[in-house]
Amino acid sequence: MKAAHFLTFCMLLGYGGEASAQVFKGRPNCPENNGFKTSWLDWVTAQEKDNNNAFKIVLNKQSPMIGILKPGECHFAFGNKNGIRLCQITGKGCRLVHLGKIDAETKSFTYDEHTLSFNEAGDLFLLNYGLVGSFKCQLRPC
Repeated sequence: MKAAHFLTFCMLLGYGGEASAQVFKGRPNCPENNGFKTSWLDWVTAQEKDNNNAFKIVLNKQSPMIGILKPGECHFAFGNKNGIRLCQITGKGCRLVHLGKIDAETKSFTYDEHTLSFNEAGDLFLLNYGLVGSFKCQLRPC
């Protein structure tokens, strides 16, 4: 029985080591991981590529609900030249929801009736509301 516990511990230790290595190797071009040498605009439009351009959208607790984006929660997303897609976790896995095409000139995208803009620090702003959250580098779903 002790051997089984030791084996489980080693597997968990190995998994943790792999995950921490991915933080630096898996997304080296994500803005937070390279000291913002890559702009958030380039990252979310997949101009600068790693394995995939995953990131998370984190809304502040006091922000309003924005479509399916809930205040105080983290949402896993992907970006490409066609816009931002959100991975909504369901009982059947991940359902991709399109959050709108990115306007590079204004660094904004429209989702439902909401227009969100972002700056190079990754701060997210809702038109007529103010700061609602931020983009963060992310390797796996929240």
